[in-house]
Amino acid sequence: MLHFEINEAGPYCQYNIDHCFKPHRHTFYQVIWFKSSGKHYVDYQVLYHNKDTILFIDKNQLHYFCSDSENKGVLFHFDDVFISKYVLSAEKRFLYTLFSGIGDRCINLGEVDTIRLNQLVSILKEEMLEKKKFFQQQIALVFQSFLLILERLKSDTQATSTNDPLRDLAVTFKRAVQAQLSEFKSLDDYAQGLNTNIKKLTLASKKYFNDTPNAIIHREKLLESKRLLLNSNLTIQEIAYSLGYDQPTYFIKVFKKFYKMTPKAFRDTIV
Repeated sequence: MLHFEINEAGPYCQYNIDHCFKPHRHTFYQVIWFKSSGKHYVDYQVLYHNKDTILFIDKNQLHYFCSDSENKGVLFHFDDVFISKYVLSAEKRFLYTLFSGIGDRCINLGEVDTIRLNQLVSILKEEMLEKKKFFQQQIALVFQSFLLILERLKSDTQATSTNDPLRDLAVTFKRAVQAQLSEFKSLDDYAQGLNTNIKKLTLASKKYFNDTPNAIIHREKLLESKRLLLNSNLTIQEIAYSLGYDQPTYFIKVFKKFYKMTPKAFRDTIV
């Protein structure tokens, strides 16, 4: 199994109409190339995009396609298995530069880049269809070229550094928090696990996420709670326990402090 898919967005959305136009999340990475202007919903934000815009959806993000948009374009789905098996040398870089949450979620393509990327997409579709000898490796190489172009565009247009150790530390910390949302760990524990110290961790967090490490921990937990309130049937008490809160009342207090409403009131606004 290749763990990689490429689909035309319009037909894909119509075929999966009960899924695509409702809030959902998945365990793979998604790159969406919108070839028409419109809007898309990601983690409680409506993103308006132009024609030839690339959008990156990280694992477990809540999103959906807006039914009043044309949704013309191309979808790329791939997961950690694909990256680790076929794109070993690029695994860390792509996840840290394109799916890091640093900078804008979107990249607007110019005419030359659009032509170049369309050529790569044609090769990918041909390889997926014909499945000749070594097609998996060929797809990985071509898709890696596709991502490299996007990485360069993001670096050029959004002034994001690809060689700053603090950036890598900030992203690694955030992913460590996301992977351990069911527990509360001290900053000392995170720092030791990342072979750093609290001072450097704080510096990295403030530089790239404009927030302290403790604030990032709470922010990630509360964002996950909003996802669960919308996309699960768990009770508020169950959500609190699943995110490491010993007392649901404390979870409710923190949620209200951040969002100016209780979890129940938030759930009621979206049901």
